[in-house]
Amino acid sequence: MKADIEDLVGNHVSVYIVRTDNKDEQGLDVWEAMLYNDSDFKLENILVNTKGYGKIDSREVSTATMRYFKDELSPKSSFKIEPITSEVLKINNEFWITYSLDSKLYERKLVFNSLDKSIESIAELGEEGYKVA
Repeated sequence: MKADIEDLVGNHVSVYIVRTDNKDEQGLDVWEAMLYNDSDFKLENILVNTKGYGKIDSREVSTATMRYFKDELSPKSSFKIEPITSEVLKINNEFWITYSLDSKLYERKLVFNSLDKSIESIAELGEEGYKVA
């Protein structure tokens, strides 16, 4: 029975971390996680679970698990999942994405690993965003 279940990996989607023009309470850049439909097909019933975890200044930290839902996403389009502060970029950010396509359920787990360099040095490099792969 278990062999009859298809394991459908959701390679139709990507997550991007993009810098916004906004600042947080400490004056640091605010970033946004964006889900992009890479396919030529409309995706439906999209559920994204997010959480952050890791170490900041030698102490273990984690964020709450957040859930976001979107009815549908047109081909080659995106939607904002959530804002991410510069502080949260210092830890691992996990995105678990589930969606329907052609009456089949797909899922994909993407992890944006904590940055090895400081957010300030990234700002100096002028990088506008990252693709989570």
